[in-house]
Amino acid sequence: MWLCVRFALLPLESLWGHSETTPVAVGEQQRLVCCNALAYQKGVRPGQSVATAYAVADSLQVVERREHLEQQQLKKMALQLYPFSPVLTLWQPDKLLVEIGRSLTLFHGLDPLLSRIRSAVAQHHMTACFGLGPTPKAAELFSYLSLSESYPLWNTEQQAFDNKAFLALVDLIAINLLPLPEKLIDKISATGIKTIGGLRALSTAALNKRFGRELVLYLQQLTGEHPDVQTCFQPQIEFTQSLEFIDVIHQREALLFPMRRLLEDLIYFLRLYQKSGQLLRWKLRDSYQVASQFDVHLSDAQVDFNRFLELTRLQLDSVNLTGPIEWLELSMPRLVDADIQEQSLFSRSEPFNDELHFVSKIKARLGYSSCLWLVQKNEVIPELSCSLLSDQPSDYSKQRKSQVQSRRASRSLNVSSSTQQKQSLQASEQNTMMLDGDLLPQQKIRPSWLLPVPQAIGRTPERLNWQGKLRLVSQPERLFHHWWKKPVSRDYYVAQHESGIFYWVFYDQLKQGWFVQGVFS
Repeated sequence: MWLCVRFALLPLESLWGHSETTPVAVGEQQRLVCCNALAYQKGVRPGQSVATAYAVADSLQVVERREHLEQQQLKKMALQLYPFSPVLTLWQPDKLLVEIGRSLTLFHGLDPLLSRIRSAVAQHHMTACFGLGPTPKAAELFSYLSLSESYPLWNTEQQAFDNKAFLALVDLIAINLLPLPEKLIDKISATGIKTIGGLRALSTAALNKRFGRELVLYLQQLTGEHPDVQTCFQPQIEFTQSLEFIDVIHQREALLFPMRRLLEDLIYFLRLYQKSGQLLRWKLRDSYQVASQFDVHLSDAQVDFNRFLELTRLQLDSVNLTGPIEWLELSMPRLVDADIQEQSLFSRSEPFNDELHFVSKIKARLGYSSCLWLVQKNEVIPELSCSLLSDQPSDYSKQRKSQVQSRRASRSLNVSSSTQQKQSLQASEQNTMMLDGDLLPQQKIRPSWLLPVPQAIGRTPERLNWQGKLRLVSQPERLFHHWWKKPVSRDYYVAQHESGIFYWVFYDQLKQGWFVQGVFS
C-alpha cells in the first residue's frame, strides 16, 4: 500500500512570513504557480500571467519562486514522515510517496496511522492532499482527488485493495491529470479521448503505435502490470536549514519568531536521530547582501529547546545588524551521539546541568572566552597538574556528573555515620596541623590555591622573607620527577607567615633557592 502526500502550496509555504491577511501568489517566468486563499477568493488562479493577476487583484503581492527552498522543505517533511516507514521516496517537485503497508500492524491499523501522519504534517503548517493506492503512480494520481474516494478501495478485513473498484476509479480520471508531457496530453485529447478508461480500452499495440512507449509504460505501472521500482530516501545525518523571508525583518525581537521555528526543527532532528552537539551556528543576510554569523556555545550537550532559545536571545543582543534581514540559517556542526541517561521515575534534574547552563549564559553575555575550565592532569609537579581551557574536554561533563552523583550518594548516609565521619575528620585535623609552633607530621598536605608560577622567596641567614617573615612549621616532603628530560628535585614545607597565613613553599635542590607554590585557605 502506498500513500502519496502532495504539498499543493509548497512554493508558497516554503517561504517564511506569507500572510493570510494579504493576497500573495508565487510566480515563475511571468506565470503564477500558486496563491493563498485570499488571492484565490479575489479571482487569482494558478497559470495566469502576472499582468492578468494584477488586473484581477490590484493589492496582490507576487513573490518569485525559489525552488531550492521548496526542495529543502520537501526533505524536511520527509524527515517528519520517515519514522512511519523506512520506504519513502521524494517525487519532484512537491510529493512524498510512503509505503505504509508494512507499518499497519505497528500503528494498529490504517486509521491511526493516517491520523499520526496528518498530525505530523499539520504541526508544520503545511497544506497536504493524500491519496491511497496499490502502486506509487496510482497513489500519486489519487492525491488529486479527495481521500474519501481512494480510502474505500482498501478492504480492512482482507488487508488488500479491491482491484475491481480500483480499476473503475482509475478509468474515471481525466487525462489532463496524468503527469505526462503537455504535448502528449494534447495529442491524446485531439483523438477525443477524455478519460484513462478510454486509453485502457485500446490495445497495447495501438497505444504504442499512436502515442509511444512512454504512455504504455505509465499505464502498466499505474495498474501494477509492470514493476515500478522506487529510490528510497536516505536521510543525511546533518542539520542545516534556512528561511527566506517575503518581507524583510528590521528588529532583533522579530527575528526570534523564525528562530523558534528553526530551533523546533533542530530539536525534532536531534531526538529523531539521537544526536546532540555543543554549538549553534546562526547565519544572517540582509537586503544589501551583507552576510554575518554568530555562534552560540553550549557548555553541555543537553537537548533543550528553552535553553537553546534563551542563549540565542542573549547572543543576538550583541549582534550588530547591518540592515533589514531577508535570510536566516541555522546549523549544528560536529554532531555526536546523544548520551542517553537512564533515570528513575522520581529522580530530580542534576544540579550540574544548571551549573553548565549558567556558564552558557555567561558566555552568551560576555563572549566565548569569558569562562575557563580548570582541568586536572596526570602530573606530579604541582604547577603542571592542572590547566585552564576555554571549553571543557569531551569527558569533562561525565566526570562532573560522576562527582555530583558521588556527593549525592554521600549525603544519603544516615546521621550516625555522618557524625562519626565528622568526629574522625576533626581528630585528623588536630593531628595534622598544630598551630602552637610544633612541626607538623610528615603527611601530604596540599593547599587550596596554587600560584600559576612559583614565586621566589628572599632569604637571609636567619629567616625567609616573602612579603613578611616566614617560619617553617612542617617536616620536608621530597619530590623528584622528570628525571628523563629535565629533572625536578624539591623539598616542600608548610610555612606560616607573620600575619598567620599558611603557605606551601619548597626548596629547589637544583636552583638552590626557595619558592612559594601555593596558599592554604
